[in-house]
Amino acid sequence: MLEDVGDKNAQNTLAKLKEINAHPVSIIQDPRSAMSEKVVAMRLLGRGLGKDNDDHKILIGLLIPQTPDDLQSAVITQLSRNFDPRVPSLLLAPWKSYSPALRGQVLDALLSRRFWASMALDAIQKKQILAHEIDAIRRQRFLQHKDAQIRKTAETLFAAASNPDRVKVVTLYSAQMPEKSDAGRGAKLSAKS
Repeated sequence: MLEDVGDKNAQNTLAKLKEINAHPVSIIQDPRSAMSEKVVAMRLLGRGLGKDNDDHKILIGLLIPQTPDDLQSAVITQLSRNFDPRVPSLLLAPWKSYSPALRGQVLDALLSRRFWASMALDAIQKKQILAHEIDAIRRQRFLQHKDAQIRKTAETLFAAASNPDRVKVVTLYSAQMPEKSDAGRGAKLSAKS
């Protein structure tokens, strides 16, 4: 935007903003920088001070197993603060390498906006994310989403992923349970262990 303005003051301001943006980039890319410095520096990226595409590439480059989970978590938080429609794709790309905690954080971020939740369901439909990789809490959030279309899509996707044989196993197990329980026998069994 400022690049298109012919005003000399605007051009000077743009040059200063780019200079400001270069400092956090160098902190993040320096392997000797402390984790706390990197977390603070990344808050300036993707905010329009430099080139957001380049900033996103730097942040996404940190979403690898070799990066500590704390730093990956900060990257996910930073990206999820943006209203950029590319963010869901950026967050979902390294899905397979995320720890369970990071997967939960990514899903929480995606569930925070209707369009993003829809993109997460698209990823499940395309098998980029397997339905069984969604934990029960997030699955329930999809199924109880305020948007009717998201609820309907989630019902379809998660119903297809459930194993119908599980119902048979539970039914069979229930049928083999004794009608009366013996508390005395149970006490003896727990005393042995």
